[in-house]
Amino acid sequence: MLALRDRTIHRSLAERAAERERLSAYGTIASGIAHEVKNPLGGIRGAAEILASRTSDEKSRDAAALILREVDRIRSLVDDLLVFHHRDALRLTSLNIHRVLDEVLELLSMDPLAAGVKLERNFDPSIPELRADPDRLTQVFLNLGRNALQALDGEGTLLVETRMALDQRLPSQRGASLPTVAITVADDGPGIEPELFEQLSTPFFTTRAGGTGLGLAVSRHWVARHGGALRLESEPERGTRARVFLPIAGPDSEVAE
Repeated sequence: MLALRDRTIHRSLAERAAERERLSAYGTIASGIAHEVKNPLGGIRGAAEILASRTSDEKSRDAAALILREVDRIRSLVDDLLVFHHRDALRLTSLNIHRVLDEVLELLSMDPLAAGVKLERNFDPSIPELRADPDRLTQVFLNLGRNALQALDGEGTLLVETRMALDQRLPSQRGASLPTVAITVADDGPGIEPELFEQLSTPFFTTRAGGTGLGLAVSRHWVARHGGALRLESEPERGTRARVFLPIAGPDSEVAE
């Protein structure tokens, strides 16, 4: 039994180290892209604003407005990328994870994609308060919920479930086993083909037209910053489950800062 636990802890520590290395590489790439893109964007936006203010031609004004919208969209995309580079401190507080999830479900219910989808929750009332950043966790579960809504495409069930992860505790940096909560966001949609599954957490990879491919990668980033893990399970025609494991005591100090 002890040998099995040691192997599990060793695997979790190895996964965490690999995740940190991957996120560090993303951060280096993101920083370079931001530098090369943001500077010319400012000039393009300024020129479009001048064009909009000086022209009386309706087509020219519409073109300037389109340029401004696209510049702002690209700037927002670059800001999303920089999440992998910045080491902003988490705003840790004691929180009731079910309140965070209730707010997420309320926001998801207002999404047009939720029409025709049944939103369900199955919360374990024994879960104590967590030490975490509520804003970052809201972002994580909104991303996962929206992914599920997109997969369901207007019909089916989205389930958010919590439980104490007695069989899959997270390790601390020192290798100790930590009390852990598991939050699952599951859908009964079409699932994901095996050849696509391994690419899902790669930034910019997306199967959705108009998608950026950053939502899942950003979610993994913030879960890792909390000292947790995000694991996906999916089978064609049997839906997808995103399982988030978080330590109740919060992240180790070197991870949080």
